[in-house]
Amino acid sequence: MTLNSTNQVSAGTVIFEAGKADGCIYMVLKGKVVLSGSGAGIVMGAGTLLGLEQLIGRSCSYTCKAVEDASVYAVSADSEKALFALLAANKDYNGITVYNHARLISELSKQQGKLAECAASLYEDIKAFNDEFLSTAQKNGCKTEIMPQIAGIEPFSPAAAENPDTQTLLEYSKIPYESFKNFYSFSSKLAVEEMKRMTVCEDSLLRACEETADYVEELYMILAGSEKSLFRSLMGLAIDLKKKGADASVIDDMITACREYTDLVKQLIGNQTLRTWQVDEDRLAEMFVAYMGGGDFRDENDVAGAAVEGALANLVNSLNNSFKQITDYAGYPKEKTEAFAELLRQFAELPDKAATDEAVRKLRKGITEHYYAVYKLAALESFNQATVPKAVELLLDLGFISEKLITPDELVQILSLKKTSVDSPCRVYTMSEWLRAVYNEEQEPSRNDLGQDYAEALREQRKSGAISEEEAKELLSDPVKKLEYEINNVMVHANRVVNGQLSIFVPFLYSEQLSGDIERGYMTSKRLNYAVEDLTAIDFSVFCREALFVDEEKGIEREYEMKNVYPNFVIYPIAGENVVMWQEITGRKRDSEGRFFAPAFAFVGLNDMLTRAFGHFRWALCKTIQGVNWNNIQVRSLTAEYSDYIQFYKKNHDLSDEWKEKVKLQIQRGRNNLRQVFTLDYEAWIKAESTGSVRLNKVVREMLATYCPFAANIRENICRQPIFEAAFSRSNRERAKKVHELELRHKALEAKGIEVPEELVRTLEFYKSL
Repeated sequence: MTLNSTNQVSAGTVIFEAGKADGCIYMVLKGKVVLSGSGAGIVMGAGTLLGLEQLIGRSCSYTCKAVEDASVYAVSADSEKALFALLAANKDYNGITVYNHARLISELSKQQGKLAECAASLYEDIKAFNDEFLSTAQKNGCKTEIMPQIAGIEPFSPAAAENPDTQTLLEYSKIPYESFKNFYSFSSKLAVEEMKRMTVCEDSLLRACEETADYVEELYMILAGSEKSLFRSLMGLAIDLKKKGADASVIDDMITACREYTDLVKQLIGNQTLRTWQVDEDRLAEMFVAYMGGGDFRDENDVAGAAVEGALANLVNSLNNSFKQITDYAGYPKEKTEAFAELLRQFAELPDKAATDEAVRKLRKGITEHYYAVYKLAALESFNQATVPKAVELLLDLGFISEKLITPDELVQILSLKKTSVDSPCRVYTMSEWLRAVYNEEQEPSRNDLGQDYAEALREQRKSGAISEEEAKELLSDPVKKLEYEINNVMVHANRVVNGQLSIFVPFLYSEQLSGDIERGYMTSKRLNYAVEDLTAIDFSVFCREALFVDEEKGIEREYEMKNVYPNFVIYPIAGENVVMWQEITGRKRDSEGRFFAPAFAFVGLNDMLTRAFGHFRWALCKTIQGVNWNNIQVRSLTAEYSDYIQFYKKNHDLSDEWKEKVKLQIQRGRNNLRQVFTLDYEAWIKAESTGSVRLNKVVREMLATYCPFAANIRENICRQPIFEAAFSRSNRERAKKVHELELRHKALEAKGIEVPEELVRTLEFYKSL
């Protein structure tokens, strides 16, 4: 694309792709384009302004392609001047661009609504069709092919919360175009800011469409999308009934409904979306034609279905006696293997695996010691092998130790899990990937439960005389010892915390831990990163950090830039109820990544777990940055002000007696741990106050408004209430002061003939958006 000019685009040309920030903002001047995500496809026409996400540090969530020959004007996203010049070229551009974004939000909402209706209908019909199928087959003595995956489906429940602006912005679609044109003609700045806000809502709706479409596709494949489907089973039953002379009319009606779903689902997710239509329509049509013609398609060799079923069966069979496979692979001594096997047998036979008596406690302790010894040996061996047996892979990443501890159905579900990967904003490691990174010295070992990193732990041992100085130097660069440190001093402790059931903890998977839908509970980088983005859309500065900026070549000796430093996530091989903020930085660099640990299976709300972890992170990072002054009220900071508030809340004139009693109870709930007490307030701030629901007292609200401000679109909504407007007044004053200070520093650089670097420009924009 040529910047600052009109580009002619032929039909079928991809203008930009989802997930990629190409540095351009596009105005469609003529023709039509389709905006496609994995769950939606919306056609937009002239007057549509696209790519504005880049102005708020995001990449576009949809792919834009011309559906007919079009004219597109391109400007750089790096400077708003070119954008404002484009909007100034025609007095109507302001209004029509905002109008089109309002229409896009409306269309996306309608698409998501259609998907949700289809999801609900599919769920109800699959359950009803399956019940009727089984009942009819049983009554008439016909053979049935039971589909175990139907038993595991649940009604659709969105994982992500709705963007708080959505309902408000949907009202915009009711406003006539002329009103948009008249109102926004007065200010391009106002139009652009409104569209920035709208792009956040559009991203949320696109993700909601994708999530719903995932569910629809999953259910459709069970119903009619594959040869091993309920559709196929229904046709087989109808054939058998007709051979017996029995009434098949009800089954015929269901078969017709399955065919209708093909058209509906394809229309919703198979046409203009980025989703690839996975259905072999020709083969389904062949089976249906054979059925309608009175033939029995089941006499044919079901090659594709047999191959899939056979591959899964082979995989299940390959896990027979998996415990022996794992211990043999790890090279665990025979006598210890026998002892470990006996302990596992006793555990498997426990009538109550949650028992807390002394005998069961000793049993768990013995199992745990053996488990980590085997785990460590298996991990080391895996680094020296090109391929790893499936049983060992499941051990390292999911905590699987024996097929006898879970049901056959659970084993099949685990083997059918699919990793869905999203690489940003956070780097997410499976446990095997993380341990390999430590072993290859791409990552330093994590801190132990005493807060010591690997080098500090060695220094402590050297000081105590446990090792010599020479041994300490050797150990500092020994990859095997680093791996052992990560397992023995980090994983052993962190696994318990991630699991959350401290009194009955064992470090491996067994049926009682898999208490929900395995597929929905499975933790992937996609699930984690989407949840992180949901929360950073509320607390947008949680991972922002000020860092020293020096450019000696340009003559910049000491400035500060604001950086986004997202943490690394490690998925721990356990089912659990906690995402754990393990360390806020790595090493001593204050702008290094933190580390969060998440469970491989989580059957509770991920957003709730992350919110708690974000609160811990906010507190820990502030303490680290402030150092010895973390609770010094003379050096203003989040931890200093909150510590002072808790210490002297009884004397605080801004708190009523009722609130003082609530603070007292909160301190008890947090067990007098300042970080825990703060996190309780932080959770209320994110989950309730961000929606305008009042849960905090005046003092805490002002504190969090200052140090944990909401994104601009949320502030704009809630500050319509005087109580929130007052809370953000201090934050607004300090922001204005900081912006003024940075503008003066930038002018000073320009006065010296120094061009202000992009990093410093971004920092100024960050404070303007606070």
